[in-house]
Amino acid sequence: MVISPREKMLENLQIVRSRSPVPQIGFMDALFPISPRLTDDLGKLGIRYSFQTRADFLLRKVKTDPDFIQKLHRSGCYRVGIGVETLNQTELDTLNKEEKVEDIIRIIRLLTDSGIEVFATCIAGIPGQTVSSLNRTLDIFIRDLNSPLVELVFFPLLVTRGNTLFNDLEKKGFIQEEYLRLPSRADYFYVNPESDFYSMARVQEITDQINERARNHMQWYLK
Repeated sequence: MVISPREKMLENLQIVRSRSPVPQIGFMDALFPISPRLTDDLGKLGIRYSFQTRADFLLRKVKTDPDFIQKLHRSGCYRVGIGVETLNQTELDTLNKEEKVEDIIRIIRLLTDSGIEVFATCIAGIPGQTVSSLNRTLDIFIRDLNSPLVELVFFPLLVTRGNTLFNDLEKKGFIQEEYLRLPSRADYFYVNPESDFYSMARVQEITDQINERARNHMQWYLK
């Protein structure tokens, strides 16, 4: 008999459940394959859990099943990490994201309104982005979203040679060999001397500044 990864995971969770009255599990997959069947299984185990995903993944789930978010909450999901990337439509289009800004805002509101905490991540240094547009993304979270986030973090844009994002940006003329900076063996900071993100040091400086502003707001909001 072949045991599926799902069955093996549930078997391991049964063991954890037997050792702790109310265990709390964080699934660390970059895109956790949550499904109605799995939410049913996790609900039966009585485990509180969190997972990470993308906004477009949740949007597809809600389009198929309007009650999907409520089912997540009932099954024990207490937190979802979402790769928002940006709340600027032009920048989403540059990253070849299918979702619209209003869709992302809607899914965050659905989660928080149902009682699920949201941890959001965004990108600093998207081609065409400016410091002003980056701050406008944070302004939308602060002023317009009206939904509490447990955390909001910005990361520098990294591109991996040969992956879809790298190839797409290269075709659009954003990738220029002499402008890439190598922080690791495979990933590159995206920099552009003609933009606000004109050096690797500047990319990191802008990222640190926006994260400090986000942290200051979060500390005030969550008090």
